[in-house]
Amino acid sequence: MDALAAVLKALTVTPVRAAEAPDVEVLVFPNPVTDEAVFSINNYFREARVEFSAPAGGCVRHHIHHRNHRNTLRCAASDGSAGRIFWKMQTGEAVFSGRIVKQ
Repeated sequence: MDALAAVLKALTVTPVRAAEAPDVEVLVFPNPVTDEAVFSINNYFREARVEFSAPAGGCVRHHIHHRNHRNTLRCAASDGSAGRIFWKMQTGEAVFSGRIVKQ
């Protein structure tokens, strides 16, 4: 083997596939909500942050949820007026959003 072939072989890089992030799914129920909204989250990291905002804008409230064995987050919805409420959840690098209707 000549010197150039040896150098090229030494510089050959074997690609390594990075670990893929797990799929994360967020389910919110019931919708419409009266007293309490339940967020069911699979495969999330240590903490999830949920912000609720009114259609006109501005954060109405927020929750920081630390992982439990059920992976659920319960948020009281008994206060406030009826109508649409927008939510945004961040867990690790993943961000989810949606809306619920308050009766």
